[in-house]
Amino acid sequence: MKLKIILATFVIFLIVTTPVLAESSLQTPRTGDVFNPGDSILITGTMTTSSSVAGANVDVYAYSSELNLRVSILSKFYSFTSDVPVTISQINQGVVSWTIPQDSRSSSDWVIYTNVSKGVQVYSLASSGEFEISRELSLSYGANAYKFNLGESLTITGTVLGAGGNPVDGTAKVSFLETVLGTSSTDFSSISGGYFVYSKEFTSSSDEGSFVITISAEDNNNNSALSGTFPLTVTNDLSLSCTIPTTDIKPGSSVAVTGELKDIHGNLLSDVSVTALITDPASAETLRQEGVTDGNGKYGLDFTLPKLGMAGLYSVRVDASDSNGNEGQCEMSFDLEGARSLKAEQLSLNGSSHYSGDELILGVKIENDGNVDIGGVVKVYFGDEEVHSFDISIERAETKEISETFSLDANLGTHIVKLSIVAQGQILLEKSLDNTVDVLERKEPEKFKLKTTHIISGLVIFLIAYVLIFYWKDARDYLWHRQHKRHLKKH
Repeated sequence: MKLKIILATFVIFLIVTTPVLAESSLQTPRTGDVFNPGDSILITGTMTTSSSVAGANVDVYAYSSELNLRVSILSKFYSFTSDVPVTISQINQGVVSWTIPQDSRSSSDWVIYTNVSKGVQVYSLASSGEFEISRELSLSYGANAYKFNLGESLTITGTVLGAGGNPVDGTAKVSFLETVLGTSSTDFSSISGGYFVYSKEFTSSSDEGSFVITISAEDNNNNSALSGTFPLTVTNDLSLSCTIPTTDIKPGSSVAVTGELKDIHGNLLSDVSVTALITDPASAETLRQEGVTDGNGKYGLDFTLPKLGMAGLYSVRVDASDSNGNEGQCEMSFDLEGARSLKAEQLSLNGSSHYSGDELILGVKIENDGNVDIGGVVKVYFGDEEVHSFDISIERAETKEISETFSLDANLGTHIVKLSIVAQGQILLEKSLDNTVDVLERKEPEKFKLKTTHIISGLVIFLIAYVLIFYWKDARDYLWHRQHKRHLKKH
């Protein structure tokens, strides 16, 4: 019984002599707050004891159960008056804050504790809400574009904030990874007051490529942020269009090659050099014209096609290049119609009068002034009658001098001589001789016919000849004697 009385008395003594913990509170940090290493956490709150305590020990510390780590922040002696609240800044005689060490480990269960004690007696306890210590920064950025031509500049502006939304100082890192070649490079930009500006000009072909850009940041306390990636294209390609407005294209006609020039953003480009080439189907001849785009990014180049240009598919290539090394190309084609055309000069025949059966020599000079090779038939007419024909083959732009011999077989009379050239059933040329030609009848010599008068005349001639021959001697003697007598009479 005595033992029970002694134990009860001891418990009552402990209860009476143990002070009652007064209500204390911490306003900051709050539940859900996030801080980075290097940040200063302002610690505010009040402490109250239920009894007056002279020279009490005040401890302020941070603790993480996850890391099982306690970090002392403040340790002070202070004399409390019963039930009189005292702020932490009064105890410290100044603001109390905790600058988180740079090597602090991340955790989301950090708590600030305050403890007022003397000896083994605890007079006041208080704790803050759970807060997080993180090494992550907040990074936001914007780029002026994601596609560039040479001569343009990439500009990236960004804001870097600490976990509590406070601006930080440090370095922004811009990394370029070329997706085809796999090459990479990194540039840096200073962060001041939470703000940075990065700029890069693309000036040469070595800057071209398809890239993945990664933006990251690090502050002076080794906290970092990775905002992600975005694609970037740098090219010297311009957008160049070309067209020929007309579809009726013939040899010797005029054609206009027109179009417009745009950069990679779709902006029209003015005062840029443009060159157009038109090449024939055999790639043997090329026409060239040069010009510049106007204030609206448009161009027009006029060509006159050769009259004897080869028929077929012509290729058109237009090139544009600006002063920064950007280029645009456009290719198209058009079909040039085939045009058959012949000229004939110096048509002649050897004479203007002939008998049927005579050999005639036809001379003519024929020029192919069309743009296709021609194979056909030359026909010669006397009036409406075809008297001769022969084949002809003459190439584009070729001139032939022809001499054709043939035997005349035509009706009698006076004729207009005409030459006609026919190809694929089409008459390509008709040419008439300047003068007419007569075809005459050839007369045969008459055959000898024996008549009665012929017989009588022959007999008379025969008799006279017989008498002369038979009486020739007597007549000669008679004439001699007569002449001799005349001579004697004279003497």
